[in-house]
Amino acid sequence: MRWAYEGIVDIADYVGYPRNKVLTKNHDDEHNVSLEPPQEKDWLDTIGSVRFGDNSI
Repeated sequence: MRWAYEGIVDIADYVGYPRNKVLTKNHDDEHNVSLEPPQEKDWLDTIGSVRFGDNSI
């Protein structure tokens, strides 16, 4: 496991996605991601995955 010190930029670098597509100079609140549980239990707000040292996900 490695820490993403630059957050989304490190993740973009890792998967080969252009940094300029994830960086913005605009800091409006409408695009902030919340990690709080969704209001409705059957809604999906965020998805993530973890790859372990043995390459299992």
